[in-house]
Amino acid sequence: MASSLSPSNYGVSVTFTATVTGPNAIPTGTITFLDGATTIGTGILDATGKATMSISSLVVGNHSITVQYGGDSNFNAVTSSSITQTVNAVAAIVTVTSSINPSTFGQSVVFTANSHRRRGYPDWYRGSYGWATTLGTITLNASGSGVLTTATLTGGSHSLLFTYSGDSNYTH
Repeated sequence: MASSLSPSNYGVSVTFTATVTGPNAIPTGTITFLDGATTIGTGILDATGKATMSISSLVVGNHSITVQYGGDSNFNAVTSSSITQTVNAVAAIVTVTSSINPSTFGQSVVFTANSHRRRGYPDWYRGSYGWATTLGTITLNASGSGVLTTATLTGGSHSLLFTYSGDSNYTH
């Protein structure tokens, strides 16, 4: 059992290769790839006794990866020893735009947050100004977008700060 990339980052494809050998013959049959007790893929042994499987959906953390060989007419079924696949969190990249700038006092302004990553989306961003006043929370949808509408900005120029809270797969 081998991994193409360990550690890997969240969302990056990792290829696992299982190799089954035997005396005087090359085993044939099916391989099952497992993350703990959960099946994450299957493969058929090729003419060299190898099977591969790629996955990009492993979440952040350590994964105990094993393979089960189902056996054939010459060889018994067997389960490999495990390898640890470590998956690291990645930095979230989100941009926020304003619907109107400049605005007038009391005018509604829509702030739109958009996520720019290969897959997965962070949970929310908090917008604030004046170092202490929170405007509200933007919850990102499954497409990685969300809005915050406010009419509470006072007159004058404001430096707005949008802060991502992070989640189990993305850092802030």
